Amino acid sequence: PVSEPEAAAMTREIDAAPLLRGARGRDPVAVDGVVEVIQRLSQLVTDFPAILELDINPLVATPDGVDAVDVRLTVDPGGTLKMHTPTILVASVADGTGKTTVTLALGRLARERGLDVGYMKPKGTRLQSSAGKTLDRDPMLARELLGLDAEMHQLEPVVYSPTFVDGAIRGQEDPDELGAIVEERFGELAAGTDLMLVEGGGDWTTGGIVDLTDADVADRLDAAVVLVATYE
Repeated sequence: PVSEPEAAAMTREIDAAPLLRGARGRDPVAVDGVVEVIQRLSQLVTDFPAILELDINPLVATPDGVDAVDVRLTVDPGGTLKMHTPTILVASVADGTGKTTVTLALGRLARERGLDVGYMKPKGTRLQSSAGKTLDRDPMLARELLGLDAEMHQLEPVVYSPTFVDGAIRGQEDPDELGAIVEERFGELAAGTDLMLVEGGGDWTTGGIVDLTDADVADRLDAAVVLVATYE
């Protein structure tokens, strides 16, 4: 997205720049409002990649503010207008470094600050048997500590069990299909949240056999990454 200094520079580079600042005895218009419009439009097309064209004609700037008189959008019919939720993926250089603790601590802190927090662990690796099902302990703990009401199949879309790995080695798992499932579950969980926390599985390379390493997941979900390492 365009930064505030970049947007301000744009208003100085146009032919009408002197008029915006009060030439010919006129009062200057609300240039800061024009700058804000440029920034918001830049953010809009970043968050909604399905927008192909956006035309505001005219954008009226006065000393009192800025008004968009007419706005037209062209949208890709095959695209998506889903707003991207800020997302942090917590990965680890090795298993047992406190990745779950860091993830849940961030979630509790965000909740204390009034944010609606979502959570998922795309690859269930810390498996145990529960009610006849093989589930990861971490999403169950997250559901309790963060007060989540999501279903386990959403929180943990891929059960990374020895049986699953064996099937993947034999070519019985489709990486594209699995990636699409992760994205779909993420979309369900992210709806209405202010922040999504995604916990990696094992170490950051886990899932490479089906193109679901933590780096792959971060790329799919457009997530920032926190990498947890040991300290000596």
